Amino acid sequence: MNRNQRHGRTRNLKGRAKTAVGSIAGRSGLQASGVIDQIIGRAEHRYGDARHALDDLVENGTSLIHHTTANGKRYSIEIVEQAERNRTAAFLALAGAGLAVGWLLRKRRKAARQRIAHG
Repeated sequence: MNRNQRHGRTRNLKGRAKTAVGSIAGRSGLQASGVIDQIIGRAEHRYGDARHALDDLVENGTSLIHHTTANGKRYSIEIVEQAERNRTAAFLALAGAGLAVGWLLRKRRKAARQRIAHG
């Protein structure tokens, strides 16, 4: 637990206490102040959660990159071997992807030409 998480939790609890005391004593100002403290406390605690998650990501990021790189090499070799075993399917998949990209680019060029013609 980092400083922001602790401080946010403490402020939230303090706000709850203020709200309860304000409610019992009939002091709406104290009650409103308690609600504000609760909101700020929750926000700070969530900020602390995000910082904690980011610290974990940075700490574990190096091992994750190494693991991903090693697996990526292995998977790319498996894909090439699979494509060599099933050449027809690989060719059809590549041709389909090429047609899809061409179709998408054709629509963009057509729209650009229309904008130029009307612009």
